[in-house]
Amino acid sequence: MFTILLADLCKQGVSPDPHEAIAIAQQLIHTAAASPSPDNVQLASDGTVTCVGCDVTPAVFEMAILLHTLVPPGTPGVPGGLRYTIARGLLDVEAPPFDSIRELSRALQRFEIGDRRAVVRALLRRLPHARAAVVPLHHRATAAPPPMPREATLRLELRPARADRRWAGAAVAATADRRIARASTRWRRDDRPGSASGSDC
Repeated sequence: MFTILLADLCKQGVSPDPHEAIAIAQQLIHTAAASPSPDNVQLASDGTVTCVGCDVTPAVFEMAILLHTLVPPGTPGVPGGLRYTIARGLLDVEAPPFDSIRELSRALQRFEIGDRRAVVRALLRRLPHARAAVVPLHHRATAAPPPMPREATLRLELRPARADRRWAGAAVAATADRRIARASTRWRRDDRPGSASGSDC
């Protein structure tokens, strides 16, 4: 398991999405985190969130400041209701303040997506080193087959040449046999009585 401070996460170019910021805030609310900030909020690879050196439940204003830091104005994809909830926690709107941190937690629940720890784990998987640790199967290099021994290569190279020589030798022998047979037949024909072409009359 590894851990990383929220500030270091942001330095590596990974900024929490709105629902990820809420998952972080909700865990801090339920684990006691006075004055949470990116410099003391620690995320673990198992999805847990802790506040280093904090042992007191945070105030509404402190948690609203953290959420405002994680999803500042201009962040795309922030629901209007979430922006209003943060502004209400900062006392920036004409609305009754939250009576307690628990009331703020209940107001944030409708903007949550999925299990809080699972959301944090997914956030950490966006780290560059976490992506590099997993290599898809089709990208893995396959080992080249071992080279064939030189003796086997020579045998394969000589085999066709030897076959050609055997076929050539057989063809020459067959041709010689045919010539000998024709010559023998002609000799027997010429050796018979009365086979001369001339006449004594």
